Amino acid sequence: MPPPKLGKLELKVMEALWAHGPSSIREVQERFPAKTRPAYTTVQTTFSRLEAKKAVGRTKKIGGAYIYEALVSRENAQSRLIDD
Repeated sequence: MPPPKLGKLELKVMEALWAHGPSSIREVQERFPAKTRPAYTTVQTTFSRLEAKKAVGRTKKIGGAYIYEALVSRENAQSRLIDD
């Protein structure tokens, strides 16, 4: 199966997961620079889209927060960008 096509924000979210490992939505959102930080709900929507594309998956739930991990490798996603 070819890797999913990722948009700009999706790619930034994936970069955060690749760099820091499994994380919650809040943790990923707080890793964005303060001046350009998207709203929590925007990051939440991005995670929903990535989950639908099978690029991320929920690994566990801590309290009320799901922890997500990347299901697509950085190399695999970048090969798709190069192909496009």
